[in-house]
Amino acid sequence: MKKLFAVSLVIVLAMALTACGGSSTYEDGTYTAQGVVGDRGYVEATVTIEGDEITNISFVEYTQFDEAKDYATYGREGTFDGNDLQEAHEALAAAMVEANSWEVDDVTGATSTSEKAKLAVEVALDKALVDADSEFVNGTFMGVSSMDDRGGMVVALVTINNDEITAVNLRETTRVDDALEFKDYETYGSEAAGFTGEDLQEAHETMAARFVEANDTDVELVSGATGTSEKAIEAVVEALNNARR
Repeated sequence: MKKLFAVSLVIVLAMALTACGGSSTYEDGTYTAQGVVGDRGYVEATVTIEGDEITNISFVEYTQFDEAKDYATYGREGTFDGNDLQEAHEALAAAMVEANSWEVDDVTGATSTSEKAKLAVEVALDKALVDADSEFVNGTFMGVSSMDDRGGMVVALVTINNDEITAVNLRETTRVDDALEFKDYETYGSEAAGFTGEDLQEAHETMAARFVEANDTDVELVSGATGTSEKAIEAVVEALNNARR
């Protein structure tokens, strides 16, 4: 009788654990994550999980200047336009929901989009893990600062590994003919103005090194480059927020 009671108790406990979600891999909810591959923007995935199943995915793709690509205006007809981009996003989302995984085939003709989208969903699933014990997800994440009236903002790519900042890349924009461009170290500034492209590059590299060394954004500003330094901090803060679980 005691043996039968013990077996029954084990069964009841197992059922209770299952009912409480003790065996779940992911927390139910909706998670947003970036997929950054290279330095030409990212795909943002919004992933909904219920009972360890991916129930919905949507994608938005962003340029290297953090501008959302609009299906109505993106690309050129006859090459790869907004309709192609939308079809790629929808095909990838449907395939991942069906497979309940980010590991699906690339969409033909949209390899870059496919790689970024798959990575974004992988990161979202990592954020949803029940047993995660780190503050940040491993990977590379993008953040941008606010923009001044001349089109100047800092774009940061921050790589995280085991809650450590292992690399930071900083670039700065400017507006040329109403379009954003990255400042070119070779041509930016002037000796007369007292701040050259070489000074800008040094400021970026110095700030990047300080973030890595401190593993934090509470770092000293670069003398003579206060505006750039403050924007760099703002951009790295946002990148870390994008990496946070």
